[in-house]
Amino acid sequence: MIKLSVTKLASGVDGALLCPECNGSLVYKDGGQVRVVNGRVDYENIKPRYVCFHCKKFYREMLHSGYYDVFELDDELKKEAEALAGPVNQKPEPSKEDPVCTLSKDSSGAYVCPRCGKPLRYSDGSAIQVVNGKVDYESVKARYICDDCGIFYRELLNSGMYEVFQLEQEQPRQSVADNIINKDVSPVVALSKNSSGRYKCPVCNGELEFSDGGQVRVVNGKVDYENVKARYICRRCETFYRELLNSGLYEVFDLDDLYMTPEKKKIVGTGDLAPMQLKLDANGKCACPRCGANMRYLEPEAVRIVDGVADMRDTVARFACDECSSIYRRIASTDYYQWSES
Repeated sequence: MIKLSVTKLASGVDGALLCPECNGSLVYKDGGQVRVVNGRVDYENIKPRYVCFHCKKFYREMLHSGYYDVFELDDELKKEAEALAGPVNQKPEPSKEDPVCTLSKDSSGAYVCPRCGKPLRYSDGSAIQVVNGKVDYESVKARYICDDCGIFYRELLNSGMYEVFQLEQEQPRQSVADNIINKDVSPVVALSKNSSGRYKCPVCNGELEFSDGGQVRVVNGKVDYENVKARYICRRCETFYRELLNSGLYEVFDLDDLYMTPEKKKIVGTGDLAPMQLKLDANGKCACPRCGANMRYLEPEAVRIVDGVADMRDTVARFACDECSSIYRRIASTDYYQWSES
């Protein structure tokens, strides 16, 4: 996929975006998954794209600027373009039945079909589904069905425009929950809450256990910055959920991924621990020098009397690791910490 330039797109009379080269209506396509291109993470790939199969290009909005990056078609879209190819020099004629349209209402306030003029039947959206190997976030939206034309309409983003689909697409499709159980894909899901206001598992409906995030780590040779985020654990399904970017959607992982990390495969012997400098990072985290788990920071406490003797051990700042039961106390008048047995 080759980026060509940046342009601004005009809209046609029906609100559909137009190709700046041939002036034909662009075809809307959902975005793909976050991916790695030339060694860099391409977060923008999740955005929708607008395709001109005649010019063999597609357009994707740059940030929220109203301007669009221009790309050559990738392999998947090239195959679709070949199937739709007509005479090379012939410009596409405007479609009589555009894939995006507006809906009007009749005197009773019900939406009517733009094709036949009959009232549309309202239907609630379904759960987030996987279609052709991609997560269809739009499937949660309500749809307006015309049984006579065999089609239904669903709002495009929050634009007030509606996409047109064949009615057979409304039939039950493979759900994200099914894919989680079968481990066929690594989907993204929206988490709902139970009556207590806690997130519940989308597979078994059990209450998810909250857990703080861990340290930035290296997994399969790549730095996993997302590991610092909080996660929601389902012990029954042996999975956990972590928010994807700041989208409000959650990726699902095997529970084993939490524990079989490079930081925790080997515990350092106490005899190999020299005095060390410890401090909380920008996220309030500090890794245990023995096992790599996240530690708790404990403020200095008052002197305690134990068996008639003054116990001064907790009068200095210290870190505690619940994973390997280690305590690190600050050495007086220094910035160094020493491992302590208790």
